[in-house]
This record gives sequence, structure tokens and C-alpha cells, in this order.
Amino acid sequence: MRAEPLAQLYASSRRRRGEAVELLRDTLERCERALGPDDPLTADVRRQLEELS
Repeated sequence: MRAEPLAQLYASSRRRRGEAVELLRDTLERCERALGPDDPLTADVRRQLEELS
């Protein structure tokens, strides 16, 4: 399961927004380690995190 859709679902609920941010932070760290900072998926996760923060 990809973390981004789950984070989007959490973000749609104000009570779970903090959980969405934490999930995306974790996903971003993993993407950067596994794929590198310039990978398109890493950039997409970074963008989603910035939109929520």
C-alpha cells in the first residue's frame, strides 16, 4: 500500500491531519533513502507534505 493515498484520506479529516503529516514525513524519509532526493516519486511526496504543512 502506498502511503500517499492514506495520507490524503487522513488529511481530509481535520482530526487526523497530524497523522497525515507524520505519515508523509516518514514516507519522504524512506523515498529519499531508497530513491534519492531527485526522484519524481520523492518530489511528489515532498510536494504533498508541503501542501499539508
